[in-house]
Parts: sequence; structure tokens; C-alpha cells
Amino acid sequence: MSWTLPAVQARSGRNLAHVLPVLLLLIAATHTVLALELPRSASPHIAKRLALDLELHLGVSNANGSDELVLADLDLTTSQVAVEAGAKSAPAGPLRNFEVNVPPRVLPQIQSLTSCSVDLIYRSFNNSYGNPSVFSYSPSLLGPKCADPSKWTSIVLTQQGASQGRQFDRLGSVAIGNPSSNGPVEIWRTDNAEPTLAGVTWLTRKDVSQYFSLFKQSGSTMIFDYPNVVDGTYTGALNITLSMTVYQPKTTATKSRSTRSRQQVHLLAREHHPDQLSNEERGLNLIIGPPAPLSDRSPDLIYALSGTNHNLSTSALSLIGAGVQGPANSASSSLSTTITSFPINAARAIVEVYASGTAQDEFWYSNVPSSLAEQVPGAADLGLYGGGPYREVQVRIDGVLAGIISPYAVIFTGGIQPLLWRPESAFGAYNQPTYLVDITPFIGTLTDSKPHTFDLLVQSADRNGSYPQGWFLSGNLQVVLDSSSARTTGQLISTPSKSSYLPYPTLTTTGKVTGNLSKNGTLTATVRTSKGAPRTISVVGEVKTGSMKAAARYTWTQSFDYRSDLVQNATVSTSKQTASGSSTLTASAKNASQSFPLYAQSFSFPINTLSAYDGQFLNGSVQHSYETKLASLDALLEPWLGTNNKKGGGGAKLGLPLAQKISTSQVASAYSMFNGTGGVVGGAGITSQKYSYADSNLFTFDRQTSVNDRTITQDTVSGTLASKADPVR
Repeated sequence: MSWTLPAVQARSGRNLAHVLPVLLLLIAATHTVLALELPRSASPHIAKRLALDLELHLGVSNANGSDELVLADLDLTTSQVAVEAGAKSAPAGPLRNFEVNVPPRVLPQIQSLTSCSVDLIYRSFNNSYGNPSVFSYSPSLLGPKCADPSKWTSIVLTQQGASQGRQFDRLGSVAIGNPSSNGPVEIWRTDNAEPTLAGVTWLTRKDVSQYFSLFKQSGSTMIFDYPNVVDGTYTGALNITLSMTVYQPKTTATKSRSTRSRQQVHLLAREHHPDQLSNEERGLNLIIGPPAPLSDRSPDLIYALSGTNHNLSTSALSLIGAGVQGPANSASSSLSTTITSFPINAARAIVEVYASGTAQDEFWYSNVPSSLAEQVPGAADLGLYGGGPYREVQVRIDGVLAGIISPYAVIFTGGIQPLLWRPESAFGAYNQPTYLVDITPFIGTLTDSKPHTFDLLVQSADRNGSYPQGWFLSGNLQVVLDSSSARTTGQLISTPSKSSYLPYPTLTTTGKVTGNLSKNGTLTATVRTSKGAPRTISVVGEVKTGSMKAAARYTWTQSFDYRSDLVQNATVSTSKQTASGSSTLTASAKNASQSFPLYAQSFSFPINTLSAYDGQFLNGSVQHSYETKLASLDALLEPWLGTNNKKGGGGAKLGLPLAQKISTSQVASAYSMFNGTGGVVGGAGITSQKYSYADSNLFTFDRQTSVNDRTITQDTVSGTLASKADPVR
């Protein structure tokens, strides 16, 4: 059975074959919650429908070990796959899909912990647009053994899902809130495995210990949202169980690191690093002591930044983008939230942001500058969307720019081409990364018992900052209280200039269009920061808490470098992007010349994509990396700051380790083969990934995987958390 390409027409009347050169980059151009618009959409939307058919008939996976934008190691010949071979060679039964990521950072045996688990909800998400699951939550759900949150040391959520049929990837969300949280706080943004006719399953977990102040309260509400459509065309329901596990000491008296037995030390070394830690000295360096209770190392208060129209019966997802209407709430150009009760004795505060590009901005990193898109007749029919490839999420407080975010390009499980992600998803698909902006310099201006407005918005490098629809944003405000109940005071010393609110003055856009892109023309574009002139912002504020002997001056500084090179012609489309930067919070005594770092984070998010169509093969490759480094030194500087906080520094209370590093790189390649009449007759994919995690709490996790045509050919795991790795088979 083959799927005949000429039978599908775009809304413009143009045959889909005319847009195949850009099909791979735009195969999921309308994502998740906008799927209701698919039957009325233009060619990129139908392209994603084609991708679903490719997967249903062939379904495979990915990878390419080359550092170049080529399809090295993938032999694109007709002998590689026979007609319908993908379907015939697929493993029997549902395919287990997985994402390589660090497991929850807990070792019950080593740390002398016990646990309790509860299934919070099971639901088959069918026609669930605007109909999230809303249910009551209380610590008592864990049973009498674990009903006392003051003993908890970790909180882990787990999703186990299954689906069968024809369906898109969908944007899922878990949120929790109570009357004092200012609305639902999103705590997990996720995606389902895109199903096949034979069915798929997936399991994913997230450590949500940082949200302890919400989980410890009775009378809270949880919201589990997976907008989905099931009809005669899209038949796959999403059957998902959401469960919760908490950990606590086995006894009230826990052992300190100095009293741990030599037997326990060697058990850890022997089980988790046998090749690297073969002697007592190395083993002793890996002592992992019992964790402190979450009440000592999580924010005191958390407020939702999910918009003024949200309540505890609605999803935490908010769609922004001019003129966009979605199933969450009507979209606007920014997400605005008013906090009416900011605590008067706040000592530290950060904003955490969830950000996902969807619809025409799902592949924002391959969008072309608007000035060039306007030169191409029927650009949308060719899959060319404007706004350029640069995106920046901004946090503004009372209209003042407080911080910027360079988002990681999360590729959903059906993104670019589904054959890339079977069974291994792109990093971040099941557990999307979040981003932190430290707003401690603002604290002295927020403790005046007056309402304050927090805005989240997206900007491009176009002159007016515009971009296509649409982004799903949410955030939360995490606050650490001072040990004194006295009012915190202070003022802003300096803030970013108004000219820095739009990115384009510090990013240069060049490019040109030659010829007819649907025939022999070419579009090239480069968007970049200038060498030695990164995009930077700085905020300086003076803060004095009740426990401080004197005021301190806090400085939040960010510096980002960026470059994107795009090439588009009738048969090949490539994008090559590098994004890197750093964010630092420093503190100094008033009028002092020397400052000390309290928090520092750096990132690097490169991504390269290629797609090509020669009339017989539809080829695509992705190469992307995620690397972050974090350091939080508050606890070491508490005596210098004179805050005398008995429970440790603000960084410790924000759940930040002294140091943490995450590094992963993934390469993927896939192809689909057509016969002379446009029928799909074969396809395959390969993938490989290297992942590494380490932190100052001595938790480490390393995993290397390879997949060839849906068969796992390598899975090597090591590190202190190796025994807790999620299964891939």
C-alpha cells in the first residue's frame, strides 16, 4: 500500500510536490493545540499530515555522526529498504519511546530513604481542547506514612502513556496552585510520543522538588492538560497516567556524611562507577549523604505568572502572538500578571519561564527575515515565514526590562520529520527546559505592599520585534524570605536603556533573494550579533533586608552571542545556528569596589538542520546540542552579607546546587523514498546521542545511545545515578 503524493492539494491549489523542498523543515508547522485549524490550513499544515502518513506506513528513527550539514553514514539507495519494509520490519507490538535525560537525583538505598507513591489521575485524552483534568490535591493522598511534608526530601512526578493510531504530537502541561499562589503554576511542560498504527508507549519523570511550597499545602488544585482531537482522521487517543512519589528518611535520625559506613561507600563506588572508582580513596570521594528536608532547600513562596485571566480551573498555558486565537485563552502580544501581595520581607527572588514556539513559529530557528520573505511571491505556500530566526523571551517588571532568555530549540516528537524520532525523542521533548532570571535587584522596590506587574513577551530581531504566531508562555515567581520579619527596603540604581528593549539594534541582518525560489532561485540570510559586541543588559539594585547589617548592591548582568545562517532553494534548505551566553548575579557592599558572584549560568544551544528533495528521496538531518553550567554561591557568602539566615543562602533555598553541568549532543538523519508516481515506498532513520550530568551533590549521570531503523544498537549508562536510568527497551 502506498500513499500517492499528487492526491493532496494545498489550499492555494498548488500541488504539494511544489513545496517538498521545504517540507522537512516545516513538516509540523502547525503544532499541538492549533490542530483544529488543520483542515483549513495552507501547505505546511498538509505537509505535517504527509509526515504522519510516512510514519504510519514506515515509522523509524535517526542519526548522523557527521559534524557537517550532510547526510553522512546514511546510504540513500533503493537497496536499503524494500517497498513497505519500514512497516514490515518494525518490532511487533507497541514501540517504547524514550528521551535521554538525568533521572531524579535520589538514591534511596545509599541515602537511607523510603518512599510513597500515588496515581494522581488516569485519563484518555480524546477531544480535550479547553477541557483539562482538574482535581484536588493534598499531601494526605500519599497515605499516613508520608502525609507529613516536613519530612519530604524529594518529589517526583511520572507520566506513563500509550497511544495507537494517527495523531499529532501534543503540548502537555502539569500545573498546581492554591488560593495564595495567584493562579496555576506550571511545573512540567511535556509532549507525547507521536503514535503509529502499531502503537507507542512512553515513560518520563521529572523532579519537582523545587515546588515544595505548593505541594506541602492541603486544599491545592492540580491541572493536567493535553489538548487533543480524535475524529475520523486523527484516531489516536492519549492514554496517560500521572503519578507522584515522595521520598523521606527511613528514620528521624539520619546519618551524616562523616558517619557513613565504609561498606556503603564501596557499594556506591562499585555499583555506579566500577571502571573509574576502583579504590577506597576514590570511593570515599563519592559519599552522598542524606538530603536535607525540602523545607530547607526550596523557595518559601511561589506565585504563578500565567496571566490575569487564569484561575485554578483553567490550563496554565497561555498563547501569545498578535492576532492569534487558541484554545488556552485569547492571545495577546505579552503575558501580563499582577502580583498584589509580594512579601515585605523578601530576600531573594527568581523568575522561572516556560517557553514553546508553535504554529508558524514552531521552527522559528529556520524562519527568514521579514524583509526577505516579503520579496518572495507566495512565501507562505513555500513554507517561508517571517520574523527571522532569532527569538528572545523577555521578563519585564512594572514595564522595566529585568532579564532576557535565549530559548533552546525543542523539537517535538513529530517535528521536522517523525522518522527522526523513533524511538528516541529529541532532547527536551518530554521534559522541556526552563529558564531563570534573577530579579533580586528589584526586591527593594517590590516590598511596598503595592500591586506590581510582571510581563513575559517574545521578541525577534526584526525592526519592530514582530514574529509569526505563536508562543506558549508561562512562568512563576520564586521568593526566599529573610529570617527577619522586618520590611526589606531598597531602590533600583540603574536599568537597561529603552533602546535595548528591542533586540535588533545589536543584531545585524543581511541577505538576498535571487531568481524564482520555486524553480532555480536562492535565498540566503545571516542574522548575528557583531563580533565583540554581544547583546547585553544590566540591572543594579540596592537591597537591605531586616537581618542585614548594611545594604548590599546586587547587579544582574547578561551577555548573549548569536549567529544564524540560512540557505533556501528549490531542492535544499539548511539552517545553522549558534546561540550562547551567560547570566550573573553579583553582590557588593554599598559603595564598595569589589563584588562577589552569587549566581552564574552559561549556555550554548547550537542547532543545524538540512532537508533536501531530489524527486526520489526526501532527506533530512538534525544536529543539536544543549549545554548549561550553573553555580550558586550564596551559602558561602552569607557571613559576608551578614544575613544570618539559619537555613542557608538564597541559592540553597532556591533549590540550586553549588555547581551543576548538563551537556548533551544529538545527531539524527532520516529519509523517505518515493516511486515514479509519487507514492511513498520506503524510509528509515538513525540517531545517536551523548548525555552527561554532574553536580556538586556528587550526582552524576552519563548515557550514550544509538538507534538504527527503530532498533537500539547502543545503550551505555554510567554515573552515580546509573541504576535509576529510565528504560529504553
